Amino acid sequence: MGSILSQYSYPPVIFSLIISVPSIVLYVIEVIIMLRQKHNFDSPFYRLFIARSLCNFVNYFCTSLPDRFGRVGWFRSFFEVLPPKFLAFSSFFNHYTFHADNLSTAIILINRLTLILFPSVHKKMWKYLFYISLIVIFGTPLFFSAPMLGYDFRVRPQNDNWTFTFDFNKEEGKQYFKPVTTAAFSAVLFCGICGVLNILTVIFYRRSARQLDLRGNAWKQDQKIYRMQQKIESRLTVYAIITFMAQMCMAIMQIMIYLTTSDSFASDTWFLATINQSCWVNDLCMIVLPSWCLLWASSKVKSSIVRLLNMCGVSFAENSGKVEELNMNNFMSKSNTITRSASFNTVSI
Repeated sequence: MGSILSQYSYPPVIFSLIISVPSIVLYVIEVIIMLRQKHNFDSPFYRLFIARSLCNFVNYFCTSLPDRFGRVGWFRSFFEVLPPKFLAFSSFFNHYTFHADNLSTAIILINRLTLILFPSVHKKMWKYLFYISLIVIFGTPLFFSAPMLGYDFRVRPQNDNWTFTFDFNKEEGKQYFKPVTTAAFSAVLFCGICGVLNILTVIFYRRSARQLDLRGNAWKQDQKIYRMQQKIESRLTVYAIITFMAQMCMAIMQIMIYLTTSDSFASDTWFLATINQSCWVNDLCMIVLPSWCLLWASSKVKSSIVRLLNMCGVSFAENSGKVEELNMNNFMSKSNTITRSASFNTVSI
């Protein structure tokens, strides 16, 4: 079978399936709940989350699965008879959704940050910014991935004559668009951008909470509000760390792919060792973390899923979810009342 670093290796593929299959099911359920209960999830955050999920679904089903088949040599004869345009579309969507995910992640963080900075006009502001965000998320990646549709893609067998990857025919002396270079640059750039946005979100949230505390010790007058504020702050910090680590993992992976395909360090052995691990890294960053982080952070989503499980006959304690949701609603109503005089709002989702 070969080592875990070789191309013909099952462990990375099996591991990616173990972490991705439950996560993609949860991801789909979350999106369906948001679409069916629009009145409960009528906010720019959830709409941006749905936009991001569409990109991640396309990445998982249209590009990640063919890549996994290539890792273990499945269906090679099937892919070899497919038109080159089909293979080109698979590679196109791989890079298109990667750039779209980077953009949507950054825009979601901007949405959270503007909620803290401009609480009184946030909803009105994002009524227009949301449509601009959609244009940016779905339009901008075309500039970095559309050239791939014009290339003559083929199935490239590896040295074992069993596993394969997708590549395009190159003419000597002709300059070609290099998607791996763009992907590596984008990964590093958005790793830095998202890191800065996360830090700013936590800093401004703490500053707003401190200002509110100075204007009458509002939190200490109600211990429930104070505890909820502390809970949101800790969740923001944890979410910031998780988001940054995911972006950093993706950046490291893209840099290694770029290095192993560059002219100065081209090596099939190192390339295959790197690309073989990309499936689970991709699933971790684009499927696992978005789905489970939302379930952990959003009491609305958690309560909806608990009710769905109870309707399906799965016994599940719903009281904790209800209490959390009631506390959050109480916290939101009281903090919004205080906001009129203290210019403060929460970043609860």
